[in-house]
Amino acid sequence: MGYQNSTFIIPQTTRYASNQNASNQNASNHYVSACTEVHCPGIFDIFFQQSLRPPSLPNTLVVIDANVLHIEQLIKGVNPGNKVIVLDPNQDGISQITTCLAHEPTISQLHIISHGAPGLIQLGNNILSLSTISDYSQYLKRWFSNCPTSPAIALYGCNVAAGDAGAEFIETLHCLTGANISASTTITGHISVGGNWELDATIGDHTPQIAFNQKLITHYPAHFPITFSEDFEASLNLPSGWETTLDGPNAFNPVIEVFLVVDSNEVIIFASNSSDEDVDADLFSPTIQIPDTYSVLSFTHSYEWEPGFDGVALFASTDDVNFTEITELGGVFLSGAYDDTVDTGGILDGLEAWTGGDFSEETVVIVLPDNLLGEGVQFDWYVETDGFGAINPDFDAGSYFLDNVSVLTAPTVTSITRGLTQPTE
Repeated sequence: MGYQNSTFIIPQTTRYASNQNASNQNASNHYVSACTEVHCPGIFDIFFQQSLRPPSLPNTLVVIDANVLHIEQLIKGVNPGNKVIVLDPNQDGISQITTCLAHEPTISQLHIISHGAPGLIQLGNNILSLSTISDYSQYLKRWFSNCPTSPAIALYGCNVAAGDAGAEFIETLHCLTGANISASTTITGHISVGGNWELDATIGDHTPQIAFNQKLITHYPAHFPITFSEDFEASLNLPSGWETTLDGPNAFNPVIEVFLVVDSNEVIIFASNSSDEDVDADLFSPTIQIPDTYSVLSFTHSYEWEPGFDGVALFASTDDVNFTEITELGGVFLSGAYDDTVDTGGILDGLEAWTGGDFSEETVVIVLPDNLLGEGVQFDWYVETDGFGAINPDFDAGSYFLDNVSVLTAPTVTSITRGLTQPTE
């Protein structure tokens, strides 16, 4: 097949959306059919092309997140002699990289190709950002702990190093890993989408080396952005563009509040209603320009409501006026689907919603319907109670916690889960 790299490919655990770029699916099938199965404990079952083993142990690892486009083209374009892995999109990416590096002691150069935004990158089923990087510190510190030479990390995600958030992110990554860092403050990818392959932000005494050949750089047709991301980090107020409303006969008796909890960096919609009338509240996102290709909305949440009588549902609008529940528009849950129908006596009456619950955190992933692609979309997390003893006034019940809202373009159908997976060595 002409490839000069040692290549790891995830097997059939990756599922592809039917309307996605066929080259990604073909890449997986092509390599699986030509490979001999081996195991790398703690990551996933992988396939190794023995005939492509480099003549000496590689010192460069190229990590490709499965959510980027045209994976086969990227693999073909990697410079000779490098090892390539494609992350399992259903597992934590940091954990996968940590385990792989533990089994590859000669690696000193790490190139990560993934979607990005200022101060964050997507890796597998999670996002590494300023608000989550401390959770991974024990893993990041081990990446090059036994490296005999000066290590370096190159991040190819769009705009990762842009702005104050980007600068702080790569500095923190440098401190935790001890590696020289190079990343982009602009769009990474083809010139037709305003991109380039210049990793113009660096930390450490090194000159960034691109892992791809000139043919790939010239002809790769896509780029690596996260369309939208909000982690509600360190603010006393809702971020710009986020709005709340309050309604219902007893909306102020007492009050539903929407506010930011600074210590956990998440929005809490807190309902305290002891009356016999319904109360409802909305948390509106800014208008988000959705890409015109396959896109998903993901967020983490936790909640506790009176089962079957109070809850939250997600609505969307392209005109900021007429809102429709997301599944009625054609959205499909990949994870974190509604719990049950609710009897609220209001808008949610008879609809499915997030109801009941025990404050366990979960990640919701929704494939956005075709009629929202290419549109400016506003999302509405809509809360409704029936007012019959639904809310415990001690703050620990009748609440909805929202965090880590992202919109991204992804060729694979992922099952995203929150939390860290312990690497195996």
